[in-house]
Amino acid sequence: MRSAVYGSGGHGKVVADILTAASEHEVVAFLDDDLSKDGVMVGGLAVHAIRSNIREQAKQLKIGAIALGIGDNKARSAVAERCHAAGLAIVQAVHPRATVARSAQIGTGVAIMAGSVVNPFARVDDGACINTSATVDHDCVIHRYVHIFPGAHIAGTVEIGEFSYIGMGASVLQNIRIGEQVTVGAGAVVLENLEDGVTAVGVPARRVKSTPHSGRG
Repeated sequence: MRSAVYGSGGHGKVVADILTAASEHEVVAFLDDDLSKDGVMVGGLAVHAIRSNIREQAKQLKIGAIALGIGDNKARSAVAERCHAAGLAIVQAVHPRATVARSAQIGTGVAIMAGSVVNPFARVDDGACINTSATVDHDCVIHRYVHIFPGAHIAGTVEIGEFSYIGMGASVLQNIRIGEQVTVGAGAVVLENLEDGVTAVGVPARRVKSTPHSGRG
């Protein structure tokens, strides 16, 4: 299937590489909201700036599916909503060198990078990203548009709420619940539940900031 990656930055480059490695899609272009990038070549693919009607541009390029190549959770969600509204299919990007259990549930638009692991009966909801060499153990629930950064490790039966970030190299103990729009800093070790809107850093992770919860984005 002829596909495009929405987002031509570093995250988008990785997603394009995943689709190519998986050999399920012919990646023909990047799409981007940055008009200054229009016509720029990235890894041999042209960037097409979205000027007005994404449905019409996709039709002109003969694109049948879109992969989400944006690292920011809220921006990734907004792009997915625009694509859905335009009737465009959104595809998963799962690297062939990722390990995903047969019993795991993987949603629409999920990105699972090389070296990462999703273990049995875990659930990764729409638009979430399991970045390079991150691990999600058994029976976890990773809600929509969560981003688990490279080298982070999530132990069994953990739940992570929508739009949360788990920083590079962070660890989360088993049976923990992390709320929505939480940021866990790089290298932090989470030993207790974290409520919505918290930023937590350190070993063990301690709350350093709490922001009002602003809904589901």
